[in-house]
Amino acid sequence: MSNGPTISERIESAVEGLLSFFVRFGRTTWTIFRYPLTGVQRAAVVDSSSRTYVLPLSYLAIGGFAFALVISAYPFGFLNLLDIIWFDDDISAILYERFQEAFTITGLLSAAFPVFFCVTICASLAKLVLFKPGERHTFTRLNHYAFGYQTFILFVPMVSLIFLDAVVSAINGPYVEPTIDPAVSDALALFIICILAVFVASALLLPTIALSYWRYQFLRAERNIANALRLAAMPIYASGVFVLVSYAASIPALMAERFGDEPPALEIDIVGDPVVVARDAGGGSFEAEALLNVVLYNNPGKALIAEASDLTLFLEREEDSAEPEYWYARDEEVRDGSTELQILIVPARQALVLEVSGTIPLSDEAIELIRKKAAGTPAGNEYQLFIGVRYSRDGTTLNRSLAFDVDAALAALP
Repeated sequence: MSNGPTISERIESAVEGLLSFFVRFGRTTWTIFRYPLTGVQRAAVVDSSSRTYVLPLSYLAIGGFAFALVISAYPFGFLNLLDIIWFDDDISAILYERFQEAFTITGLLSAAFPVFFCVTICASLAKLVLFKPGERHTFTRLNHYAFGYQTFILFVPMVSLIFLDAVVSAINGPYVEPTIDPAVSDALALFIICILAVFVASALLLPTIALSYWRYQFLRAERNIANALRLAAMPIYASGVFVLVSYAASIPALMAERFGDEPPALEIDIVGDPVVVARDAGGGSFEAEALLNVVLYNNPGKALIAEASDLTLFLEREEDSAEPEYWYARDEEVRDGSTELQILIVPARQALVLEVSGTIPLSDEAIELIRKKAAGTPAGNEYQLFIGVRYSRDGTTLNRSLAFDVDAALAALP
């Protein structure tokens, strides 16, 4: 009784098949790059069973997938396509998060579908309008290779600099100063830029060149108006498809941006009525005891760990004709029930209710503002008084403030 292949044999077969595919993909891309006039035709006319080149639909799917990854960092289609080069951090994050999709059929086809669908529809419509039945199958295969090459090669310059930067950083380490001579560095940078420029030019021009040369062969064999018009239509067709492909690849990211969930954010709020009580601190000075019930909403997908001192109580005066003025609290306490906290821990997508209290030193000006507001004088209508809390940490600053009862605030004063 014969047994099936072992696990080791299956792994060997999978790895061998993957390497074989990469070799054929590289050969296909190199052939098209090396022979811009005839490379697409060479790949299109080869018998599929020879396994010389990647099949046309597979080639287009890989190109569409790569292009979709890059353009999703800045999804606004053709008009802003070149601006993507400045979004290297976003592209790096997308590549890290989504590159594994290339190794699953579902993930690959899902990401590549907009490009795949756009090229297929454009080719199907164009071949019915422009070409004879015997030419249509070849035209479709030429489209798959030409636009698969275009979308893949446009991916290469966008990620090459990111890849080189990662490699250099890995070799040198984060704390090693560059030792290469500046002149050599500049020459090397110019060399790399020139190579990438060649790739970009090849990607932008190849569909036009390849399809036009294909039609030129028909015109040379039979000179008539129909063949001349078909040749003239190729640059217009290739340019139009590229514009449509860039917008089609942008659609999934734009849909997610417009209709997806709101981006996660940390929020702060005050619940209940704030308590503010002014008192005479002696020596002709005043202070206010303030107490707020504060809610921290931690919407991001990871726990918030912060210090209690990141919360600051303040009294605020707002006036249309002047900048806001603040009086800040001292001796603050942050409590969770009866427990005073030094460290705040809010689990992901949960809320924490805190009692924040402190003493706010009040200047003569501040106490006079409260008195005018409580007395309802005309001058008291020129400004607003609020009690609030501020969360500030790692560049994030959130303010939340509420009006308080000024009459109650003055109740303890003579």
